[in-house]
Amino acid sequence: EILQVTGVQTCALPISDLDLSGLKDGPLTITAENTDSAGNTASDSVDIEKHTTVPTVSITAPAPDYVVDATEAAATTFSGVVTVPGLPVNLTITDSGTGEEKVISIPSDGTSGVWSTVVDLRSLDDGLLTVTADTGDVYGNTATTSHTIQLDTETYVTIDPVSEDDVFSPAEADDLRITGTAEKGSEVVLTSFDGTTTVTGTATATLSGIWEISMDVSGQSGTLDMTATATDVSDNEARSEEHTSELQSLEVSR
Repeated sequence: EILQVTGVQTCALPISDLDLSGLKDGPLTITAENTDSAGNTASDSVDIEKHTTVPTVSITAPAPDYVVDATEAAATTFSGVVTVPGLPVNLTITDSGTGEEKVISIPSDGTSGVWSTVVDLRSLDDGLLTVTADTGDVYGNTATTSHTIQLDTETYVTIDPVSEDDVFSPAEADDLRITGTAEKGSEVVLTSFDGTTTVTGTATATLSGIWEISMDVSGQSGTLDMTATATDVSDNEARSEEHTSELQSLEVSR
């Protein structure tokens, strides 16, 4: 007894490990033939289909390590390509903080295989996000891919006490040292307002998150209201609470 598959593969029955890897995907005809000792023959055929081509799926945007800032978080575009056009794609976005997931099912284009969707990420925690796309056909062939991006939608800035107790002398006013904290690499703008005049200074926060500005406020007097604004590397902006310092008046002794 012989099993023949489209004239290419043969083996004796029973069959448990017939290798069909050399045959193309698509329709296959399996024919069984039998010849008895008297020379009588019989045969039967059945048509099947082979579908073993595994699709692939890619994520082209956002690119790996991309940073999503506050202006993009409400409507971030995710896109990619499936090599078998028309297959649906399941997109899963997971934050590393709470483990919260967003799962979206997206159809791919029936001709190009391109898929695309817009996702609101604002409910996820800032930090590392894992983006996973998977797909599969009706024959059980599956594919998956993933990479990580950063969600950075918030920043901060603070002002330290000036001259330790927020009271400083006229001798310090022409080169007043003011410090604070902000996210590393942030651009900090400090303004001092005495009710009449405004003085401004700028600094960049260090890798340890410290900023320092020396300003000449000798032209100001009395109570100085100071405010710092920080813009981080992802263009997120923060404004400090108003900080009050007092410039002491010179006392003339008689």
